[in-house]
Amino acid sequence: MSLYTRAGRAKVGDRDVLAFAVLVLYRITLDLSYCAAVSPAFSYRGFSIDFAFNDYCLSWACFLLCYLMLPKSNSKLSSLILQMLLLIMVTPFCSFFGLSDHAFNEETNLFFLMMSACFIFTCLFSRLGRTGSLRLVNDTKPIIKMILAIVVVGIVVFLGVTSGFHFSALTLSSSEMYEIREDQDLGLSGITNYIFSWCYHIFCPYLIADAFFSKRYKESAFWVCMQIAMYLITPHKEILFTPVLFFAVVFLMRKYKFLISFSICFALLNIAAVLLYVFFESTFILNNYSLRLLFVPAQIDFEYHDYFSQMGFLMYSDTSFGFLFGSTYPFGELTPGNIIALFYQGVVSNSNTGYLSAAYANGGYIAMFVESLLLGLILILLDALSQKDSVTPLFALGVNSWWNLINIPLSSALLTGGILIILFLAYFGGASFWKYHLRPQGHISYEEKRQLLQ
Repeated sequence: MSLYTRAGRAKVGDRDVLAFAVLVLYRITLDLSYCAAVSPAFSYRGFSIDFAFNDYCLSWACFLLCYLMLPKSNSKLSSLILQMLLLIMVTPFCSFFGLSDHAFNEETNLFFLMMSACFIFTCLFSRLGRTGSLRLVNDTKPIIKMILAIVVVGIVVFLGVTSGFHFSALTLSSSEMYEIREDQDLGLSGITNYIFSWCYHIFCPYLIADAFFSKRYKESAFWVCMQIAMYLITPHKEILFTPVLFFAVVFLMRKYKFLISFSICFALLNIAAVLLYVFFESTFILNNYSLRLLFVPAQIDFEYHDYFSQMGFLMYSDTSFGFLFGSTYPFGELTPGNIIALFYQGVVSNSNTGYLSAAYANGGYIAMFVESLLLGLILILLDALSQKDSVTPLFALGVNSWWNLINIPLSSALLTGGILIILFLAYFGGASFWKYHLRPQGHISYEEKRQLLQ
């Protein structure tokens, strides 16, 4: 074995150890934030502490097993998506299970194990994918860019005139946002609702990305302003933070592996949330990050299991596929999220859940494995549509869509969340031809190689 190869492999090994260390640090700080801040501040919402040593150990065992089975490469789009799901879905789910009172019956323990098994199954199945195995179409890129630009600008102008811009939403106050949305009617229905959702999930981020990677920075800034304008029209934090996540992914992954950089960022946010709550009684980070983004989705996963394991499965009656099973939706105008909110909290709200617990609500453990298989197929297709130098741009483009997998069912992630649009843009829109040269993992430069050989 050459000195060059040994040095490259040593660097890969060092980075794997570092990735494991910072991931464990992230899990520890997440547990700390739950015990020291989330539970004391939000115990009235069901975030209580009911510690059992055996269940806590089980939560760590499943967490570590999911990490061991996780693809850790930065050179495949599917690997990056699964790494994100480990951070925002698996880790909070394991932490909540180990510390809350959901770990004290056999049915719930089985659901926890099946959630972990389904994630591991997707990890293993996605390894079949090969980057760049499909021939892409690039001639239509200018036409697609023009259409997307017209749609985004048209939507912003139309809704800006009809609904106005709510600059008070810049305070990021949740109560202010709810008040604006409560009295708001955008006048959208049917396909126009989908188009508006795609505008801030995919269309505008695509235009931001295309201008940025082509070094047209003023144009990229213009599309960022269009994204902010959509937030001011209808204030949802995901609209505002989509560009933030995009640029965070782009700049952090210039030098660092995704799993390392984002584990460190999330761990620091956990520590900051605890310190602000303990010393200043501030719940800003705690409420907007720890609670809403991580622990609420984990809690809703268990609530979906608890409710539908008793009341029976929906058999996809709340989707367009219900006719395949001859099922009729039993809840009238209420969504499954409404039912869960009414059952547990006594209020009507839309408590959406992630793709695995939504699958459980529709068909139990069999549906969970089927949808895990479908997600694996989607990841394999995404790998086939991405090129070696375009993995990071495509991941950054769809970062909000991948994140939404913990908040909406898989079918909604494909349509409303825009994953199907990403597949279309990757094939026809030239997204896979963006060049973003990362230093390959384990690679050393010619100068480093020359010095080693001396």
